[in-house]
Amino acid sequence: MADPKQFRTRVPIRFSDLDAYGHVNNAVFFTYLEVARVQLFAGHFTGSYSGEAVFLVRSASCTYLKPVPFRPDILIDVSISRLRGGSMDLAYELSDGAGLVYATAATTLVSVNPETGRPVRLPPWIHEITAPTA
Repeated sequence: MADPKQFRTRVPIRFSDLDAYGHVNNAVFFTYLEVARVQLFAGHFTGSYSGEAVFLVRSASCTYLKPVPFRPDILIDVSISRLRGGSMDLAYELSDGAGLVYATAATTLVSVNPETGRPVRLPPWIHEITAPTA
């Protein structure tokens, strides 16, 4: 299995993602982040996830560097940049895959008990999955 601290995926760009100027609308970037995040969880966390916590976005930010023209897809690199008691930070880079970076972004996810809705510590399996390998 690939390193869950580093994840890469391609997200297709739909014509409906474009604004009046023919570029991907800034708000759509957050949808792309969501798609990459869901694929990260599905690819690396599904086998370990037992329902003891859900992960909700507490904050999200995006720094737009270049407009994204209509093209087949956008490459998104996601990395787990920090684990804390009840939250994790993800860092993103959105690019063409050939060196042109369109944006960088970050999200903070909080771990929440699905029954009570209250914050809880990150499950131990996240630390096990993301621990450095020797």
